[in-house]
Amino acid sequence: MSNQTIPVAIIPAHTHEVTGIAWRPGGRGMATCSSDCTVKVWDWPSREVPNWKVNTSPYRVLKHPEAVTGIAWGQGGGRRSGAIFTTCHDSKVRVWDAHRSEMEACLDGHTRASTCLELSADESTLVSGSKDGTIRVWDVDAFILK
Repeated sequence: MSNQTIPVAIIPAHTHEVTGIAWRPGGRGMATCSSDCTVKVWDWPSREVPNWKVNTSPYRVLKHPEAVTGIAWGQGGGRRSGAIFTTCHDSKVRVWDAHRSEMEACLDGHTRASTCLELSADESTLVSGSKDGTIRVWDVDAFILK
């Protein structure tokens, strides 16, 4: 007997390694980040719909100057599509309006590549980590447009 599991879908998402995946709050979309300097935002259909099929083309691409290393997706002050938070090899943490694909804030502070991030459960705090050995704690209310 084989222990192999068959995937539901295989998506050719990026041209380089995928470094992170984040679900849209509510589960109707996802965002992926990659060393190819992009974040791609995908619709995710309900599996309860007849003839369920994964969309293999992203509906948004957020370009970065260097490899994207981390991603999170939050409600973003109750906006329609929320906010996407990214970390990048250029040491910056970026905040994107997920609906308009526009960068709302670029957070400086790390001195080397920012490598990971996480939102608190109540989404009031963003924490980022870096190759500089520091963890930075950010007040989300300070940079999210309401």
